[in-house]
Amino acid sequence: SADPFGGIIITDWYTTQQNENERCKLNIFINGSELKTNNLKVTSFCQFFTNQKWVNIESDNENDIFLENAILNNAKKLKLKNS
Repeated sequence: SADPFGGIIITDWYTTQQNENERCKLNIFINGSELKTNNLKVTSFCQFFTNQKWVNIESDNENDIFLENAILNNAKKLKLKNS
């Protein structure tokens, strides 16, 4: 789901065919219109399926920062391309 006015994107749980016992989702918060690191916050949530239930995995801040950088870099490329 997305709220363009509030700057929020929340994904559904995502699982790949290669690893059906793990799922992840993202919460993305956009706090400004400038393409700067402090205007974007990505929080990832992952779980493993074990003993017939989904169990949370500790969040990986480095992965969240990697995703933030990837989003910003792609947005900057698109902005340059459309200028």
